[in-house]
Amino acid sequence: MRQPTSREIALIQKLLEAGYAKGLPQVSEWEFAEIQPMNNDDTILRFRVSPGNRTLPGTAENYIYVPVEASALDDDGCIIHVLLHLRGGKLYELEYLRERPGPIRQWPRAEDLFNFLVQN
Repeated sequence: MRQPTSREIALIQKLLEAGYAKGLPQVSEWEFAEIQPMNNDDTILRFRVSPGNRTLPGTAENYIYVPVEASALDDDGCIIHVLLHLRGGKLYELEYLRERPGPIRQWPRAEDLFNFLVQN
């Protein structure tokens, strides 16, 4: 387990803002304390949240859900998809999917994101 980086916090906040009303609390107020990498290349990061973590408005309680995803370009021009997962209406995982084989060379930043896809 580790603390989220400032890059990860900004990325999550940008995804939340794209998927929900601008009036959402800042990520720092969501009370997720740590991130646990779920694989060797850090492309799936699971949030360890406090019991009081807020439920996102309009989300089903027992539904695994990807409310928003976006794209970014790696430094070789390959598209990286960034997905925010919810479980029970709460932040669950951040996932990175590179369209071509190989490791991510330049991790996306919030300002790199484009092509937001929002599930209603």
